[in-house]
Amino acid sequence: MLHNTPDTVRFITMSILLLVALYQDAVHRKIPNTLTLAGVLTGLGLSLTPMGIGVGSSCIGGMVGLLGFGVFYMFRLLGAGDVKLVSAIGFFTGYPSILMVSLSILFAGGVLALAWGAWTSQLLPALANLHSFWQRLLGQSMSTMPWPRFIPTPERLPYAFAIAAGAWWQMAWPWHPF
Repeated sequence: MLHNTPDTVRFITMSILLLVALYQDAVHRKIPNTLTLAGVLTGLGLSLTPMGIGVGSSCIGGMVGLLGFGVFYMFRLLGAGDVKLVSAIGFFTGYPSILMVSLSILFAGGVLALAWGAWTSQLLPALANLHSFWQRLLGQSMSTMPWPRFIPTPERLPYAFAIAAGAWWQMAWPWHPF
């Protein structure tokens, strides 16, 4: 995706956003709204340039990121800052690129979650929570099964690392299976 100067400019500005988000998430366990708003406005602004991806693609990319990862927020699997950060990334990458970026983020998140769970000795509760979530979401009737009881874990995964890894991977080495 880094074939020309506008792509490189987008990649560098998105990388600055991700580096600041990484720091905020690692140190404070929060991604500030001002940071994600700055990312949205920057991604949107870059889409308006003559060689940009276009405002329509940028806005749809942001909405796909917000709605797609908003589901994980509804189930308390991600924080709101993480969801807004993915939305900001969608404004940089646009549609349909955000679809592959999202898959890359989810893959990186799975690998990171396994490593984090093993490192912090929370792998079994995390797997039990994941099993409960998928069982509820895919296999059971809503009327016959109560909401799963999640096992509280003392530490939360700083998911900005997975977001950054997935976004960087897809921007640097695009993957288009479809």
